[in-house]
Amino acid sequence: MRRAKWAFFQLLLVSALATSPLRAEADPFVGQWKLVKQTDQMTVTKVGANTYGFDFGGGVETIVVNGTQQPASAGTTLSVAADGPNWRVVRTKGGRKILAATWTLSKNGKSLKDNYTAFSPDGSPSSANYVYERRAAGSGFAGRWLSVITPLGSEITLQVRHYESNGLSFAIPSLSNWIINANFDGKERPNAGASSSSSARRLSAHAVEITRKSKGKITQTRRFELSRDLKTLTMIVNTVGTDEPLIYIFERR
Repeated sequence: MRRAKWAFFQLLLVSALATSPLRAEADPFVGQWKLVKQTDQMTVTKVGANTYGFDFGGGVETIVVNGTQQPASAGTTLSVAADGPNWRVVRTKGGRKILAATWTLSKNGKSLKDNYTAFSPDGSPSSANYVYERRAAGSGFAGRWLSVITPLGSEITLQVRHYESNGLSFAIPSLSNWIINANFDGKERPNAGASSSSSARRLSAHAVEITRKSKGKITQTRRFELSRDLKTLTMIVNTVGTDEPLIYIFERR
């Protein structure tokens, strides 16, 4: 439903390049990292009578709020139903429920409580209560919402390895197409399967910044930063046209 639970990392790069003066064997980024927290955004837009566009990070899904399961992204169905003053949200795939949530607005309409449950393939649930703050004007549930959450469901691991003579490879094994192979030579190269290119630079021993361009214009920057004790890795993603960055926090395994 959101990046953490539904469209996680869909807007991230498929491949990228970078530059660094460090020796590969001494690189502090190398290791296994577990995602422990992230910012989460969702946007709800009224598009017609009882009809809304829902964007949880994987593109807009237009749904009539009447409680019926309706075609949604990636072969799923999505239903949204009014339950008194609340909304009940359910997503299924292949006839199996994969998430359910109850949304409750605060009295002043400035925050949204999300009582959220994710279901594993065997049907076992994992639940959490999230609170989102309104980040753009809107009425009722319509608006842009932001929260800092702890992801539920399957563990998401970021794997950082040496790449070629002095580069790094960032990969998420559970997402087969999510990999950034970073050559540290400062050259801008086309991204695989995309009409864009990427370059990067080593800001310090503990920070790398990767820049993505399309038609010569910057569309996204991504920064990887290590904590001083080397136990925490933070990924900050700034996308042109958005007001706030997405932040992903990993801990070393």
